[in-house]
Amino acid sequence: GYENDSSHLCVGSVVENAAATRLHDICHPTALSTAKLSFSQFQQPGHVTVIANYYTGCEAGRRESGVFAGIAQRIHDETNGKVNFITSLKGGGSCSAWAGIYQSDALTMGLNDGVKPTTQPLTVSDQQYDLRDFFFTSPYPHPSYIILDENLVVTYKS
Repeated sequence: GYENDSSHLCVGSVVENAAATRLHDICHPTALSTAKLSFSQFQQPGHVTVIANYYTGCEAGRRESGVFAGIAQRIHDETNGKVNFITSLKGGGSCSAWAGIYQSDALTMGLNDGVKPTTQPLTVSDQQYDLRDFFFTSPYPHPSYIILDENLVVTYKS
């Protein structure tokens, strides 16, 4: 079920096909900057998708984004790509510059055995608030997270 305003996912909800197949521009890593992301590509046996909602310039988001990047890279690699991490980045500034900052923060914090994250998380510019508005709940606390299983069912939401 959806929450009171009929527009946000709750734990146990399935991501609707229109939202699952909608294409989003990946702005980081730069090797994928011409690629598109749809959540349906993660709808495979044994796959999990973790989505983070951040605002650039937010102190809490800045602290957690480096941790998220370091852990994302390690878990993605350890699971042979079965766990994917998406960062919905908004609030101004260059998406690739902010992605570079949180990847460097992960290295500074000593996460991922001192290896700078390069392929995770996938960073999607969300200037239109599309991901935020569909996956997260008003008043959109940040940072916040949602986890989808292999069937794109919400298994966790903060």
